[in-house]
Amino acid sequence: MQDEVTVQRLIIVALKEFKHLGTTLTNQNCVQEEIKSRLKSGQVQNILSSSLLSKNLKIKAYKIMKSNTK
Repeated sequence: MQDEVTVQRLIIVALKEFKHLGTTLTNQNCVQEEIKSRLKSGQVQNILSSSLLSKNLKIKAYKIMKSNTK
């Protein structure tokens, strides 16, 4: 069953995920799937400049990506 809200006879259905401006947003506010899809498409620079990730996570991701290119 989907969650829905009615506003002035307009039914609004809650989605599990959707794309907005090229970014996949989820109802759980989870960024792991977005990171995976960006890695698969080669958008490494977007990941490292994302405000969704902490500095420590960006450093770990950079080190992993750097070690995979050796």
